[in-house]
Amino acid sequence: MSYELLGLGATSYVTTTDHKTVLKGHQVWKNGEFYFGRDDYKDDLAREATIYEHLGGHSQILRCFGLEQHCPGVYLLCLELATLSWLR
Repeated sequence: MSYELLGLGATSYVTTTDHKTVLKGHQVWKNGEFYFGRDDYKDDLAREATIYEHLGGHSQILRCFGLEQHCPGVYLLCLELATLSWLR
């Protein structure tokens, strides 16, 4: 599976594999090994997933598909890809 980097911020990165959903994470892995990122990210992703769950569906809010385990101990937040691929 090939990941395309869509964005990189101060605390996270956003990739896609299918141009329909994005995977938001706080670590980058290369060839199965940790490359760079934060170690204290799991609570942040879980909190963000909970916020999306509480907000529920709305046409002005990205749909959240929940947390996905990328590999043992590495989690990503799966979201719908923004229309026109831009949130601003």
